[in-house]
Amino acid sequence: MKMTRWSKVILGTLLGGLILFHPGVDLPKLFYTNLTASIPRGLYLVIPCTTLRDGDIVVYRPTDATFCYAKEKGYGPKTLNPEYLLIKKIGALPRETYQVVQGTDDFYANGQFIGQAQKHDPMGNELPVQYGTHTVPQDSFLPIGTNPLSFDGRYEGTVPMDHILARVVPILLID
Repeated sequence: MKMTRWSKVILGTLLGGLILFHPGVDLPKLFYTNLTASIPRGLYLVIPCTTLRDGDIVVYRPTDATFCYAKEKGYGPKTLNPEYLLIKKIGALPRETYQVVQGTDDFYANGQFIGQAQKHDPMGNELPVQYGTHTVPQDSFLPIGTNPLSFDGRYEGTVPMDHILARVVPILLID
């Protein structure tokens, strides 16, 4: 018995639905949304990655210290939970340097000016600026945002590489 084109479409849809919605199937996530101003808001597509480079955009779990600080200060959604993820650019990789200059508050990654570190957030809370010159430890990276008010490496420091869940590229931006 030969299947018609529509029969194949219907059968494929049914089988695909069974696979996608079967409770025992754990499929990888293909998209992430960013609704914060740290980098442009929008929809990001997961892309395969074997090697990370400065400037790549990654989705990662914040460190426990960053999560607790963000929750305490009211950053992120009102229902901030341990599954909360961040999307930022990689500003520096292992053995590369970053610096926040005391006095000018200039923030550099690998000698490139990124922006100013702020002493206080928009709500008046003092920020934990990482003054001095630092070398990114092995198996870590420095997250940076493109927004001058982004809570990123200038305040949180480095993040372990094993916190990275995906490398992404923007596909639909609303900013």
